Amino acid sequence: MGALEAEKACRTRERTPGARFASRAARFSAIKMDGSLWAWGRNDVDLPGLEMQPYYMDSPTQVTLDSEAGVVACWEYNLLILEEDGTFRGWGSNTWGQLGN
Repeated sequence: MGALEAEKACRTRERTPGARFASRAARFSAIKMDGSLWAWGRNDVDLPGLEMQPYYMDSPTQVTLDSEAGVVACWEYNLLILEEDGTFRGWGSNTWGQLGN
């Protein structure tokens, strides 16, 4: 699924049952039913495993995590997830402390 199709799916709520989506400022992320985290669109928040990807990713690419992702949220300059084991992770700008210490 390309970025335009993903954006349409997010806006029209044509979602896969059980999957979770988040999008903001041309950045898209999804948690598949198996708990894996995928990202596409803008790639400027240093997600693990995506360092060598281009600035704009046309198709979903899996993000490296230690455990399954449970919740995902993204803003213009960061992406936050809560893993199933309770680990909270954040990437991107920390201008207002939104990523923690």
